Amino acid sequence: MNAAGNGHRPVQRAIRSAGHCEFNGAELAEAFTDLVKWEATGVKPAGDDVTTPTVIADLSCACQFTRATRIGGAACQLNANPSEPARAGNGPWSRI
Repeated sequence: MNAAGNGHRPVQRAIRSAGHCEFNGAELAEAFTDLVKWEATGVKPAGDDVTTPTVIADLSCACQFTRATRIGGAACQLNANPSEPARAGNGPWSRI
């Protein structure tokens, strides 16, 4: 993507989960709504840095967009307000 000049385009969101693609309905709806707004307004939505090892190792990794606690994953301090980051304990995460 970078070689083609599109490195600025991807947006990835990490979801704290024990498995892959275990986002719930609220997380999916929020991501889709943000995608539609991006297309309509040109304003790129927020995402997570999923490539920097120190960010991934941080205890709050994968909590900004997590809206529920899952069995088998470390809990985030859930925050229903998407404009404020959530905090978490250590644990696995998935991305959408």
